[in-house]
Amino acid sequence: TFWMSQSEGNVITYQVAVNGEPIAEHQIAPDEGEAWKLARVDLDAWAGQTVDLVLTSNHPLAIWADVQVVTATAWPCVVVDCWQRAATAWRQGGATTAAFVQNGMLAYRHKAYPEALIWFRRAAALGMDTASAMWYIRYLMTDDRSDLARSVMLDRGWVNDIFLVHAWYRTGVLLREEKRAQEAEQAFRNAARVSEADPAVRWRLSDVYRQIGLILWEQDRLPEALPYMARALELNERSAWANIHYGKVLYLVDPTQADRAAHFFAVALSLDPRPDIWRNLIEFWAWVKEPERQAALCAQSRQAGVELGNLKECE
Repeated sequence: TFWMSQSEGNVITYQVAVNGEPIAEHQIAPDEGEAWKLARVDLDAWAGQTVDLVLTSNHPLAIWADVQVVTATAWPCVVVDCWQRAATAWRQGGATTAAFVQNGMLAYRHKAYPEALIWFRRAAALGMDTASAMWYIRYLMTDDRSDLARSVMLDRGWVNDIFLVHAWYRTGVLLREEKRAQEAEQAFRNAARVSEADPAVRWRLSDVYRQIGLILWEQDRLPEALPYMARALELNERSAWANIHYGKVLYLVDPTQADRAAHFFAVALSLDPRPDIWRNLIEFWAWVKEPERQAALCAQSRQAGVELGNLKECE
């Protein structure tokens, strides 16, 4: 008898051979629901003999758990929760939730999401709350928005700030696309509750603050938007859009700051000189009726050899 573990997105085959001859094959698919499935193989034909029993699988994430050779009368005693059995064995072997989470994060960074999910499940078996982290990992695997919704709805067991900020940020972006500004703002504010000390989340936090600033701008709350744009820039000075949006809101709040706004636009162009960025900034100066700055930027684009197409603001 043995327990088989499923792997998200893969059908795993578990094969049993006696003396080199395959005698049984079991499969477990990701759509079977539970993470574990119990299997049994009849060895009665070899009773009383010494044999070579070989267990093989077709996938590196296959897990054979609690493999036993038992009598037929002992079979009912085997049918118990496998996670409980595994957790007992892991504790006896000195395993810790910290080690499991570390392995999970390593797999996540390599985008090995099924493997990461297995490690977080193991941490959960040892008593650690990993609920939201596991739903977010599932979302990365499936791109199913309902998995993302479950992660933020639970809003617990994130494992670390990386998952929390990314999940709430993605939720906010999707809500903004649906024109649900108030809910999107709350999602971004939920993302912003993480610590800014971790360099791994600072660049995403920059986008979080910028998104809040954009929502406030769209609501004509420019003075409120400015500090969020400033914080976005502080967290990621090498973001072209953080420079652009801070410069724009700065100017709209106080047009006497046009020179400073132009400075941030120039920094943005140095970071990202694509034609779309040039076009965006030229159109902004035209929109706020700054013809001299508009013309100057058009001239600079021509000197830089930037192809802007038939941009009427530069005709």
